[in-house]
Amino acid sequence: MRALRPARRFAGLVLASVLLGLVLPACASPEAAAELAPTLSFRTIGGSRIAFQNGIPVPTFAYQPRRRLDLSGRWRVEQMPMDNDLSLAVRSGALSRIVAEATGRQQSSYDDTRWSTIDVPGSYDPPPSPPGEGAWYRKDFDVPPEWQNQTITLKFGAVNYIADVWLNGHYLGYHEGGSTPFAFDVTSAIVPGDVNLLAVRVDNPPWGTRQDIVPWGLTDWWNYGGLTQPVWMEATPSVYAARADVVPHLDGADVAVTLHQRGGESAPVQVGLDLLPAAVDPTNLTNADPLSLVPAGAVPIATQRVDAGQLGRDGTSEVHASFSLANADLWSPQSPALYVLQVQVFWQERLVDQIYESFGLRRIAVDAKLPRLLLNGDPVAYAGVALHDERVYPAVNGRPRGGPVVTPDDILILLEKANATNIELIRADHHPANPLLLMLADRLGYAIWEEIPLYHYTPATFGIAMDRGIPQQMLAEMDLRDMNHPSVLFHGLANESTGGIEREQALATLHNLDRAVDGTRLTGQAAYGNQPDDGTSRPLDVAGYTTYYGVFYAPDAGPGTARALQIAHA
Repeated sequence: MRALRPARRFAGLVLASVLLGLVLPACASPEAAAELAPTLSFRTIGGSRIAFQNGIPVPTFAYQPRRRLDLSGRWRVEQMPMDNDLSLAVRSGALSRIVAEATGRQQSSYDDTRWSTIDVPGSYDPPPSPPGEGAWYRKDFDVPPEWQNQTITLKFGAVNYIADVWLNGHYLGYHEGGSTPFAFDVTSAIVPGDVNLLAVRVDNPPWGTRQDIVPWGLTDWWNYGGLTQPVWMEATPSVYAARADVVPHLDGADVAVTLHQRGGESAPVQVGLDLLPAAVDPTNLTNADPLSLVPAGAVPIATQRVDAGQLGRDGTSEVHASFSLANADLWSPQSPALYVLQVQVFWQERLVDQIYESFGLRRIAVDAKLPRLLLNGDPVAYAGVALHDERVYPAVNGRPRGGPVVTPDDILILLEKANATNIELIRADHHPANPLLLMLADRLGYAIWEEIPLYHYTPATFGIAMDRGIPQQMLAEMDLRDMNHPSVLFHGLANESTGGIEREQALATLHNLDRAVDGTRLTGQAAYGNQPDDGTSRPLDVAGYTTYYGVFYAPDAGPGTARALQIAHA
């Protein structure tokens, strides 16, 4: 579907970075790095490398037509200063102090009637409010009685920056990182048929005050604190499909389905896989449900049934299948063809769960013989813009509206403005992209460069961050969340950073991780454009530069940029 923009042709690739008022805090003084550990890890099970977080396999965060409880809407919130050192301390020793600091805010019985209320998703400190404080969030909600004896998963789209979560007074765990999702199994803590209370402690340390958070200092976007993306629960049987990942090819796809059983007894499991046609039109463009893309009466293009073997108590396994398609429709910005994968889980020959994922078939590569990109085997060059995850329109009193983007309509407004400049590539902020942008880019046909927020890093801060493992977790979470989005062609691993060997080593580590988790995108960085001989992109697939010739340096934009490109290609 391409009604949003006219057809166009381009001859050059531009990686642009839009400056929206740089925030330059005072230099942070050195301190002992935080010891709070990442919560995501990988386990090898049956020869498969499976991501786990908070004791469960990392699930899909795409919309699923399951039993679902949307926790968006009005929440009670109380802003307050937080002890950043305590927030970043190991929970085995710090949790008791966090609970003492809470003075009961995590408990169902706490009186929050005098607190303010705000919308989730959103932020508790949009401009002109100064960023830097933390906040407690609380929401009570009814759980349907039919959720009894179901496995219940609580999912957060994103919380900026450190979240500690309680349900009915039971501590679930924590997460660090402001733009990526996380989940908890809450089966043991929830009370179906009754009122439940979810409490979240959010700490968002001010940028520039310490060196061990990501990002740490200089930025050009607003540091929105809070529950910035949706919160919801899903109910499934004890045996369910945690996720389905599609590796696209030009003539088909490889599919990996992660299965999990909470409790239960060992039993045989089978997985049914159907590839369904998809069609995007104005009636389903903004509908997050992949099923809405499947035309009425559509029949599977291809189908398989895979024997997953015995799935034991609290067991996890991964099943694999490959599909070959004759005359496959390929995804590109000019022709954004999509398919829908249906996954059905059969336990003891009975259908117990199903999930759906939209995906596209495409291959992005670097030409082995010439300095050019190939999409689906054809040379491509894209003009592009950078978009921040900001609600700019409609303006309020002549000023940008402010706040994180929370609806598809917000994204469409930004895309209409971007489209007026005749672009095909979007650099999606300096942190993992808003999932709504990726959904619409898949459907409308925009190529995406998304990245993790290693923004203006130095030799010292590269070392601190990589030693902590937070950039690695952010990259893995981004890769896992966005695996099935064909629009994402590039993964950016750093922006305008310094350091030689330190940066190159960090980029090599992240590139290798990206290959292990995903491997279907090209890695790159945005290096300083006035240093075209920068060699730290050697471990990466593409060398990116933010160039400001004729703006910040050099008298003329055209000749300066041309000389820089000649040096970069030398």
